Amino acid sequence: MSPKKKAIATYLREHPGVSSKAMIARELQIDRSTVQRYYDEIREKFQRQGWNGRKPGGLRLKQAQPSQFLMDQFHG
Repeated sequence: MSPKKKAIATYLREHPGVSSKAMIARELQIDRSTVQRYYDEIREKFQRQGWNGRKPGGLRLKQAQPSQFLMDQFHG
């Protein structure tokens, strides 16, 4: 697995509520086209493995909080 694909997969595991490819690309500082290339494949693999964005025991993972970078962009 390429390092960028691995980074996207890790991000999606840690932030299951995030579906914006542009946001993922900004957070990981990679091209949006790279996220687009791997996003559906990674999500499908998670679904085949039975991973649905929940921690073992049925606890829902917290939705991602905006990074400091995003907060700076919105607040000037």
